Amino acid sequence: MIIACQGCSRRFRLDENLLKPEGSKVRCARCGRIFTVRLPVIDPGPPVGSAETATGSAWVERRKSARIPVSIPAMCNTRDPQGRSLDLHIGAIKEVSRGGIQVELFRRTISEVMGVSFIGIDHKEIEVEGRVRHSDEHPSGWMRIGLSLLGSPSHLRRFVAQAIKIHEHSKVLTRSPRSRPGG
Repeated sequence: MIIACQGCSRRFRLDENLLKPEGSKVRCARCGRIFTVRLPVIDPGPPVGSAETATGSAWVERRKSARIPVSIPAMCNTRDPQGRSLDLHIGAIKEVSRGGIQVELFRRTISEVMGVSFIGIDHKEIEVEGRVRHSDEHPSGWMRIGLSLLGSPSHLRRFVAQAIKIHEHSKVLTRSPRSRPGG
């Protein structure tokens, strides 16, 4: 998991398996501040079809997992109740957390369950399914969709970890010094 120092805001990767259930004290390697880190609590959100799902606002306020902003090109497909793919769309994963993701895509209708995939650093497709918890349509036609991830805890951890890795890798690539003309 990624944590941020409460003193200097420096971000660090921390193995969540090392954390105690009541939380663990950590020391920032940059500024030396000591603070407590706790495991994020996963909130499954409201049942699909409830009044809260339509607006999503009440569910968004109750989220307990830390959300990490990312920008990852992704393929999204809507699924029928039997799990068969219906439509394929290009979108972007905009946020990841331990229990969910937020996706943006150009689509006016969505299904209850969606599949989301992207290509990881190892050039392999990483895929997950998610249950739609909320959606907001923007005037430009883009929809922002919140998904509660489905699958085993180890699969979800791998998906989130790979999403963060590919995002961090793409940031490093865009920060590369540009070559100067003539030398």
